[in-house]
Amino acid sequence: MKSALAVVLTSALTYAQTTWYVDGNAVPPGAGTQASPYTSIQYAHDHVATQELDVILVAPGIYPEALAVGRQLTIRSTHGPLVTSIQPTAAGPSVELDGVIGENLQTVVEGFTIHRAGVGPHPTVRSTSGTLSRCIVIGDGTGVGALIEWDLRLQNSLVTRHATGVLGGSVEYLLGRNNIIYGNATYDLDVPGGSQKSTYSCFGTSRFNIALYTLVVGDPTFWDAASEDFELKPGSPCIDSGSPSSPLDPDGSRADMGPYPFDPSYAPAPTAYCTAQTNSLGCVPQIGANGAASASGAPFQITCTQQLNQKLGLLSYGFAPNAVPYQGGYSCVAAPLRRTGVLPSGGNVGASDCSGSFAYDFGALIQSGTDPALVAGEIVYVQFWARDPNASFGVNRSDALRAGIAP
Repeated sequence: MKSALAVVLTSALTYAQTTWYVDGNAVPPGAGTQASPYTSIQYAHDHVATQELDVILVAPGIYPEALAVGRQLTIRSTHGPLVTSIQPTAAGPSVELDGVIGENLQTVVEGFTIHRAGVGPHPTVRSTSGTLSRCIVIGDGTGVGALIEWDLRLQNSLVTRHATGVLGGSVEYLLGRNNIIYGNATYDLDVPGGSQKSTYSCFGTSRFNIALYTLVVGDPTFWDAASEDFELKPGSPCIDSGSPSSPLDPDGSRADMGPYPFDPSYAPAPTAYCTAQTNSLGCVPQIGANGAASASGAPFQITCTQQLNQKLGLLSYGFAPNAVPYQGGYSCVAAPLRRTGVLPSGGNVGASDCSGSFAYDFGALIQSGTDPALVAGEIVYVQFWARDPNASFGVNRSDALRAGIAP
């Protein structure tokens, strides 16, 4: 997915005088070259050597700075918003696009996750004139907007988790295309006036006096928005629904809505979460996985080590996470639960120790079709339960695992 996005981001480089480089992990302040990059985006923007229409390429990382762009520059991350974020620590707009009105919106910020900083009336992104492309704008308050007049081309971006996603007034110009503006508390799109147009985009709640064309109204179906996994799931209405005039996606299909193209092979990787219960011998069971969940035949084994030897257990699973104290440990999977058959922990024979372990072939369960809910596009949550006769409730629970089921 990241390599495909890098193709999208680098394929549209503008003709420029000079390309400058930024890497927050380099040695400051740097010279702006590939061998010696700058370490601050704003420093690169402000540097006397940076000229109009230059390109600033930003390496992956977290940049704890606000960005005020007042020149006709293209500031682009090299690997996209999944791995490159702007996270200022002081209140105020996180990104300001202050290009010259009528200059073809050539002030461009592309390929970042932009987080809101602090509280107050400021939007996360404020634009006088500019282009915001392939970005994720996330926070509270207002996502994208201004208090006075502004121009903005918003394209292939996601604006979410604000009170209002995109906010305008009576004199603004908004040209939106291929965006997802969704999951904002009051309005996703609140643009009651002005010369505004939004095409081939997805939104939910709205209040507008705006020309809207070929829109998706409703859930874009992300893999897991609660965990900030904004990849599109198989079957999303935003797939192949972007503007026909946009460049094709890397796979040659029609453009998708949102900040990065749909990846049919993607699913959230197995990730541990929740808290394991220390057993009666002082060991902490640890869940793990070999392989990845798939409906097409790939192996996927869920394991748990540091279990009591020669005891019985089982694996429970469901389709939502939980973290509720229960019987001395935590119930980490929300009801309703499904359970596998009984499993032996094995391990040493004789004195009690923590040499036991469990292993369950969850891939075989998915691919058997026994549970019709285990299909591509679902996220499954699993946790081991085991006998522990000397524990207060006679049982023990491991931590839990979250995994998306790929096609």
